Amino acid sequence: MVIVMTILITGALSGLGYQYAKELAKRGHIVYAGVENEQQLQVLNQKILEEKIILFPIVLQLLDKTTWPDFSLLDIDVLILQAGIGEGGSILEIDQNRWQKTYETNVFGNVGIIQQFLRILRKNNKQGKLFITSSLAAFLPFPYLSSYTSTKIALYAIAKTLVWETKLQKIPVAISVIMPGAYATGFNDVMIENKAKDLLLLPTLASKITFFQKIWFALTEQHQTTKLCQKVVRATERKYVPFVISAPLSQSLTVKLYRLYDSLLH
Repeated sequence: MVIVMTILITGALSGLGYQYAKELAKRGHIVYAGVENEQQLQVLNQKILEEKIILFPIVLQLLDKTTWPDFSLLDIDVLILQAGIGEGGSILEIDQNRWQKTYETNVFGNVGIIQQFLRILRKNNKQGKLFITSSLAAFLPFPYLSSYTSTKIALYAIAKTLVWETKLQKIPVAISVIMPGAYATGFNDVMIENKAKDLLLLPTLASKITFFQKIWFALTEQHQTTKLCQKVVRATERKYVPFVISAPLSQSLTVKLYRLYDSLLH
């Protein structure tokens, strides 16, 4: 028997966030689906009507604390942090404002939401589950993508630290890191194109990098998110959750082999 939980998912307009929300709602859970603004709220409401799903869309902008929910009122059992942005560009050329916005969104915004959630769990001595979305790309030195991948390795490190800190602070929360590989959601396409926003010192090289990145993602991106979605849904409902949830398997193994090779090389 499935115990009904109250779940908040950020970045739930489309892609993986929407798939998690949709599947969990189908299983009878109360799901709050976070989107960035009122326009996205209308789009999500329309999708819900068309697909006949019971979801509760809310505006939750990571960079605007006035939109953050009152966790004491929502009584959240599970928090799934899926929202994030990706900015492409070389370390030499990328505009500092874009680099800063990536960190403010992916790291500082997510940490702020985590703090609110954990404080309520501690105050109420309530068991909860926290899922933080990192990326398999965090462990690969992709040229011109470090502003994104470095935020994802930061989230992974934060999650590992939280496991220890929450035990020391006696906060009853299970923590898991979702490590997706490359999926054809359109996210990667935007990221590799937006390096053109910079004042490029090496425009020819940037153009070549964009060309090869498009080929790379076209060859490696997965179109089926079912496996990862099933793993996340199962983890939300189980008492014990794995620290790392990753898919597809082929990309997970590739990253492990690279990390082994890198450790031997250095």
